[in-house]
Amino acid sequence: MIGLSPGGPSAAASVGALLVAEPLAAAPLIDELFGGVDRFVARLDVLRVTTPWEGPLFALFDELAASPAGDEEAGAGGGAAAPPPAVGLVVPIVWTASAPAPEVVLITDHVNLTLRGPLRGWGPLSGPPTFPSLSAIYQPALLRQLVAGRVYSEAAVAGVADAGRLTPFERQALAGCACEAVCDCLVDAVIVAAHHGLHVAACGIPQPAGHD
Repeated sequence: MIGLSPGGPSAAASVGALLVAEPLAAAPLIDELFGGVDRFVARLDVLRVTTPWEGPLFALFDELAASPAGDEEAGAGGGAAAPPPAVGLVVPIVWTASAPAPEVVLITDHVNLTLRGPLRGWGPLSGPPTFPSLSAIYQPALLRQLVAGRVYSEAAVAGVADAGRLTPFERQALAGCACEAVCDCLVDAVIVAAHHGLHVAACGIPQPAGHD
């Protein structure tokens, strides 16, 4: 369901862990960009939360948010604990802009066209906030050094129910927003990350429609 591949000594210090959608797990580009980062591979149905407030995606972010890395970094200097490292996220996207698709897209924002989310309904009475702020949740700057020399773009992505079969509402909404790509496994993961107080360094790899 979610598997971990240990990273090596070349890990980017800015990304504490990497969550990769399963269809992209064997993509050479992942190793080239994130070869030293601890990697979690998740099935698409894990990234698409069907039952609010529970499931392996919540358990994974519970673990990442509890990482002692920030405390260890601050310990020697005696200062305040540093925030947790950003979580890397790699998802398949369908490029919808008229310009040619780049090799990789650094995601700067999203628009949720599904009108639903993983925190809907009654949540726990204690714990992280039910309505987390998504302000500055995306951290594309952390990825720019990793994509140097490649054809890449920075873009907002529309979250949809099925990237290969857009609904009439999604098509109409997409025409009126500034998104250049769609994805059906991005938004839930980002919202759950925000719920746990984490930032996300997310990138999308363009795929043909119907990539599932």
